[in-house]
Amino acid sequence: MSEDVIKIFASKFAYKPDSWIERSIKRFRLGVERVSKYKFRVRGMKNERCSRYTVVFMGHDENGLPKFFCPCQLRRKKYGKAERYCTHIGAVILYILSKVKEDPSLEVMIP
Repeated sequence: MSEDVIKIFASKFAYKPDSWIERSIKRFRLGVERVSKYKFRVRGMKNERCSRYTVVFMGHDENGLPKFFCPCQLRRKKYGKAERYCTHIGAVILYILSKVKEDPSLEVMIP
């Protein structure tokens, strides 16, 4: 992954803490694969509940921002901590940013 991709990613999520950016990068480096047009698989980290997380692009919200679903959000929502973008989704967005030149169809999923 190029430094340019990391800079673009960090600028899109400037409101997120540095630890969120770093964790998303770490997840990306552990492995993200595209399973189908709108479905991605992210490897879990050591001691996590799941060994893989399936992140799905769900379209756009009323403000035109991309919506993604990650199963980790179900557990967080239960405790009132759900966020729009978890670090699994962050890793998928990094994957998309790194591949968009090769596959312009991914552009629709960039926030």
